[in-house]
Amino acid sequence: MTAFWVQIHNLPFPLQTVETAFSIGETIGPVIKLKDLSEMLGANFVRVRVIVDVSKPLCRGRKIYWDTECEGWAAFMYESLPNICYLCGFVFHDDKDCSLCLHSKGTLKLDDQQFGPWIRAPLFNPAKKSVIEVKGYEVLNKGDENMMILPATRVDCDVPGL
Repeated sequence: MTAFWVQIHNLPFPLQTVETAFSIGETIGPVIKLKDLSEMLGANFVRVRVIVDVSKPLCRGRKIYWDTECEGWAAFMYESLPNICYLCGFVFHDDKDCSLCLHSKGTLKLDDQQFGPWIRAPLFNPAKKSVIEVKGYEVLNKGDENMMILPATRVDCDVPGL
């Protein structure tokens, strides 16, 4: 068992929450709860610290459902990933030492790989990210009978030079 930061990509913006990260992360393995939850919010993804059973292949992602008619693929990327076999997904060896490759006697092609470099996430640096949260509701045109109410909004952006 090894702890990894797992980035969860391709989520619709309203699902990029800490709660969603915990929920999806628990499908990979036990989630490590953090004191500073802001570390879990990336610019266009969420991330979660998970205990991964490395005696099994890494999980590439999950099919997710939201609303009643919407579905999608949440892709997983692992930070600080050591060697990984792109054929079988195990972290104990790489492609040239894989038993699948050795038993195939060279017949496996690049298309047979279930994994690739995309499974490796770049290291996340929270200092290079800015999250602006507007909590609650804001009322515009106070005193006017036709008030406009804006819902809470979260804007993520990368700040260059930080």
